[in-house]
Parts: sequence; C-alpha cells; structure tokens
Amino acid sequence: MLRNKENIGRGAGCCQKDNQKKNKEIYHKKFKKCKYCNLALPYIKRKNKFCNSSCAASFNNKGIRRNYSLGTRSTNSCLNCGKITFNPKFCSVICSVNYKHQVRWNAIR
Repeated sequence: MLRNKENIGRGAGCCQKDNQKKNKEIYHKKFKKCKYCNLALPYIKRKNKFCNSSCAASFNNKGIRRNYSLGTRSTNSCLNCGKITFNPKFCSVICSVNYKHQVRWNAIR
C-alpha cells in the first residue's frame, strides 16, 4: 500500500476530525446537565451524570439523616436508681453492675 500526503494510513484521520466536530455541534444543541445543580456538562464530560464529586455526594446523600437533635430520642428510667436516661436500661456502667449484683444476690436468698 502506498502512502501519500493526503491519505496517511487508512485515511481515518480526516474523517475522525470531521465527525468529532459534528458530534460537538450536536451535543451543544442538546447538552447534558448535572443531576444535582443542573449546570451544563462540557463535551469532554458528556458521559458523566454529575459535574463533580461534590454534586454526586450531595445527590446520593439526600435522604440520610445526620446529627439529629437529642429531643427526638425517647427517654427511659434507669432500672437501678430511677434517673431519666437516653440509654435503654441503665444510666451508667456502675448502675448496671450494682443492679446485676442485686439480682444475683436476691436469687441466692
């Protein structure tokens, strides 16, 4: 196969540039937008769903609850001393140990 200046290799170089220009023009008429902030994505990032990792994290973490206030938690009374606590049974480790000691002592009697 002879190579000349117009047709280098298999001649795909010239066609690829034309196709790329056409594809860019088509993309700019109907461009893709970021799912979170609705900004237009550049042609290079046309396959992405988000413009950056911050938008992706914000979009994917929408329904997650963080740092909720203590007022929404239920309160319980300590089984040993009767104090109001947010813990399920005891207000402290000491109360837990004392309560279990009393239960064992009463079981022996």
